[in-house]
Amino acid sequence: MRVRSRRFGVVLVLVGLFLALLAAEGLAYLALLLRPTGNPLAYATREADLNFYLASDGWNFYAIKPNHRQRFRRDEFSTTVRLNNLGFREDEDYRGQPIDVGFVGDSFTFGHGVDAGERYSDLVRRSLGNKNVSAFAYANGHAPPQYYLFLKANPHLVPRRLIIGLFPWNDLAGDIADFDLITDPTGALAQIRSKGIRVREDGFLTSAGSDLRPEPWWRRALRDFHVGRVLLLAHYRLTTPDWRPLERSSATPAAAATKEPDAVDRGTLDEHARIALEYTERLVDLVRAAHGEVIVFYIPVSYVVGDYPYFCQTISGYDAATCIALQRQNVLGEELARWAANRCLTLVDPVAPFREIERGGRQLYFAKDGHWTRRGHRAAADLVLTALAKPVSAECAPPVNR
Repeated sequence: MRVRSRRFGVVLVLVGLFLALLAAEGLAYLALLLRPTGNPLAYATREADLNFYLASDGWNFYAIKPNHRQRFRRDEFSTTVRLNNLGFREDEDYRGQPIDVGFVGDSFTFGHGVDAGERYSDLVRRSLGNKNVSAFAYANGHAPPQYYLFLKANPHLVPRRLIIGLFPWNDLAGDIADFDLITDPTGALAQIRSKGIRVREDGFLTSAGSDLRPEPWWRRALRDFHVGRVLLLAHYRLTTPDWRPLERSSATPAAAATKEPDAVDRGTLDEHARIALEYTERLVDLVRAAHGEVIVFYIPVSYVVGDYPYFCQTISGYDAATCIALQRQNVLGEELARWAANRCLTLVDPVAPFREIERGGRQLYFAKDGHWTRRGHRAAADLVLTALAKPVSAECAPPVNR
């Protein structure tokens, strides 16, 4: 009788413990749902970031796993990422077919935050019907030097019409500053190395000097459960002295000191921007030599076209007055327009039409993440289609259309 009573007591304790853990898991789930943190620790390791990277393939500082598939989540979106046989985010494998319209760019062109079929390149493909449209866009660290080197090494992928997406933070500034451009004895670009990014053994990108080994098994196990994620987030906040809440979305400036606008926000084509535009011109020459045509699409930062206080103040560190001033001017777009006109290039500057859409209450960017929403991709696709429909002037036309 005592044995049976003990067994019953053990079972009761185990059931109680299970129910307590279940309740804690449910409460943790609700806490993360109702109060998102913006921290990758709030998600399972395999979903918190893109993990399709491989160590250098010889010319660039990373390569991409072909035929990769994963979920990718943030507070503002949950997407499925599928890569084809070349490692690009296309549902169809590349089988050697000529490319009618090609896109190159960074995470905007990759489609960060939206699913396949929702990117502006996908929408252009759908509208053009019988045209072969592909996006040769990576999610991180690609700028004009990479686009140029990639298409130079793969002339069969040079499209009849190429859309070059230029996001200033990356393509004209941060990514260029992070590169070492290695030339061969003739002075031609041969290799690109990153000063600050490395590939971890499990396919994630990490900063130089960080441990390249995968996250410890116990942390991965904790991140498979909501209660484990809450514990890791609590530890992070307690052990990170300069932690600032990423969920901040008020118009009040962030705790850190504000700063003067960066060069790109001032419309200044500094040394990094000049390097980027030099390689954009080389890319244009490459496409025109193959009798193709180029359209440059300027991708503005969210706070230039609309009211995005979180991204402008918490991420950029500007004060409210600076953010308002940046919404009332388009100095970078004007500077890029002059640059394009001097080189007989078609430039799509979406600032004015994007502002009109934003004034109608339709947000084109994620408030915190800063990338385009599905509506943003739709607006971008409409502008690209308009540019594609315009005939090339005689002075700017390629010698012979393929």
